[in-house]
Amino acid sequence: MKDHLSPKEIARVVAVGAAAEGALHLRQCALCASEAARLRCALGNFREAVTAHALTYSRSPFQPPAKATRWTRWPLLVAAAAVVLLAAPVYQNVHSRHLAAQAAADAQLLDQVTLDVSEAAPRPMQGLEQLVVWTSTQPDNTSKGDVR
Repeated sequence: MKDHLSPKEIARVVAVGAAAEGALHLRQCALCASEAARLRCALGNFREAVTAHALTYSRSPFQPPAKATRWTRWPLLVAAAAVVLLAAPVYQNVHSRHLAAQAAADAQLLDQVTLDVSEAAPRPMQGLEQLVVWTSTQPDNTSKGDVR
């Protein structure tokens, strides 16, 4: 006699009644037979639970709601519409303030960049300007007779 069946083999025998050799082993081995019985019981309990659930919640989602539900739903819709209508201007105001603050910050940054770019030398080097004499009358080395 073969060793015990694997859980996969037991499931195959329970589900589809596979291989005659597996069914024969279940008849001869008490341990494998008890595992198969436990599996059948679990599957039966699952089937009953699904059936009970389906019967409890069998109402189609396309069925119109009960009349009591119709009358209790419209105040919620009105309240939701009121919230949307009141929230839109508030959002618009906050958004426009944010855009104005961003524009002011951008303008300040551009002013600072313009100021920095318009300086003759960077601030750390401005002290050196006084040490160097700049003249625009330096001789031009590329005269007609000088070819390099």
